[in-house]
Amino acid sequence: MDNVYNLNNNNTYKADRKSNKLLYIIPIIIILIIVYLLFVRNKSIVIRAEYGEVVDGFSSKSLIIRDEKIYYSPYSGTVKLKQEEGDRIGVGFPVISIINTEEKKTLYNHESGIISYSTDSLEESLSLSKIENISVKEFDNLKRNFSFNMSGGSVTRGQPVYRIINNYRFYMILKTSAKEAKRYRYNELIFINSENVEGKMIKAYIKKKIIEKEEALLILELERYVREWSSVRWVEIDFIKNIYRGIVIPRNAVFTRPEGKGVLIKLNKKDFVFKKIKVINGNNEELVVSGLNIGDWVVINPEAINFGNRRL
Repeated sequence: MDNVYNLNNNNTYKADRKSNKLLYIIPIIIILIIVYLLFVRNKSIVIRAEYGEVVDGFSSKSLIIRDEKIYYSPYSGTVKLKQEEGDRIGVGFPVISIINTEEKKTLYNHESGIISYSTDSLEESLSLSKIENISVKEFDNLKRNFSFNMSGGSVTRGQPVYRIINNYRFYMILKTSAKEAKRYRYNELIFINSENVEGKMIKAYIKKKIIEKEEALLILELERYVREWSSVRWVEIDFIKNIYRGIVIPRNAVFTRPEGKGVLIKLNKKDFVFKKIKVINGNNEELVVSGLNIGDWVVINPEAINFGNRRL
């Protein structure tokens, strides 16, 4: 019985210690909450108005569409390539030799364009005549079966051996929201940027919008052929509607008063002034505006400031 009594007594002691700790912790938590509400939550955050640029656009994984034709091997045997991958060749040039135990057969090119010895099984299903009616579901479910013919490898009769790409017609399909797609008009000029492409941004034109409920596909025609994308199907790109330059501030800094849109300018530790502005353009996060001076200290959380007798 003594052992039982001592065990219960020890548990009671531990419970008392936990209760005492809570008595100390709860007031500390209350104090921290009060400090946050008084000094952190209501503290103004300011930035210096600077000249810069705002990109109106978005990033997307995009599908490359080429005007291309596949040529199939009429023979079986060992392959020997006659051209360099990605070269532009004319009609009548030898493109590949196929050697078997009996003889060597050489295939000659029948149309001008960029040569590639790779295929991905999507060339025909993603031809220019078929992408007009592509659905969002089809776009999401595309799978490629990539293969590449090399000298010394073997092919069988009826197997794809090379492609000829028309480098004057180059397209791209990208997925976005229906709301975003509705911002663009047919034949509107936009810009494409990618880390994998050397040189300047690529000009492109909106050729078609396919809108399905909340999702949409944009079909773009690129102004120039991108050699780096000759054998790829998916690329990460920045889609750019426009680039605006001027004094840049966060969109959250702008609010409306009876006299119009404006921002709070911090003059010193205690004083603020409302300054009217004109929004030139921007994106979901930043705006290019007029009416401010470079160097103005703009409050980016105006809702945290008691401006006069009126809570903003």
